[in-house]
Amino acid sequence: MTEVIEELAQVKSEVVAFGTAQEWLDSRWDQMNANPPVVLMNGNYGNQRTVNESTDIHVDSIVDGGEAVKWGGVNNRGDSYRQIVQGLIDSSDPDFDDWFSRMGRLRLFRHHGPEGPIYETGNSRHRVHTVKALRLSRFPARVEFEYSPLAAGDEVVINLDSDEERRHAEAIAKLGWIDEEPPKYSHMFSPRLKIDLPYTWALEPNAKRQRINEAYARVYPEFVDTVPTVVVDEEEIKEPKHRSLWQHIRAAWKGEEA
Repeated sequence: MTEVIEELAQVKSEVVAFGTAQEWLDSRWDQMNANPPVVLMNGNYGNQRTVNESTDIHVDSIVDGGEAVKWGGVNNRGDSYRQIVQGLIDSSDPDFDDWFSRMGRLRLFRHHGPEGPIYETGNSRHRVHTVKALRLSRFPARVEFEYSPLAAGDEVVINLDSDEERRHAEAIAKLGWIDEEPPKYSHMFSPRLKIDLPYTWALEPNAKRQRINEAYARVYPEFVDTVPTVVVDEEEIKEPKHRSLWQHIRAAWKGEEA
């Protein structure tokens, strides 16, 4: 904790010298969003368990912004960021105990990968974004759930909302990664894995998986991805084989060929 107190004192001096808390934050968001957050959708992965573990975590390993597509991009209660930084500036306690007591622990979900964990933001989005803006090395957190690497036999949930997701699901079924084909008229399904996969986001479509891998590699530079890229026919993404029932109804209304 001594290291974090020293970091907070340094940041406090920096903010005071910069101007207002809001001006400093605006500058930090611009810097941070060179690498925006990725989305780790916890509901899409198998092998979840409740841990409720209190621990200090490396702040850099929080790569998910709680559905926000930019750091500082949580829309509700937008002034919360400034209030947190202003509270730090206003603190007269050299150990910042008053500030820590108001902050409490970050609430996170842990995703295991081959080199170590990364974290998804739970119900503490404003605090997570601000702690990352403050460039702290570690911070107290409560890890509520964790997701282990995927193993053969696990039941997983795969979304089929977009053509990209459906074509990807069809491709991994053909590769023998899962034990059933995606159903024609459903927004999701729950097959079982037939192979082991080294990280929880391995079943995501290629583009999203690559973005998460890039974020993971910034935390663990030694990471080498061993999961093959899934080859999907791009033409088939543009012209889907299957339409949902609702898509057929809409096509009929528009006079399209079914």
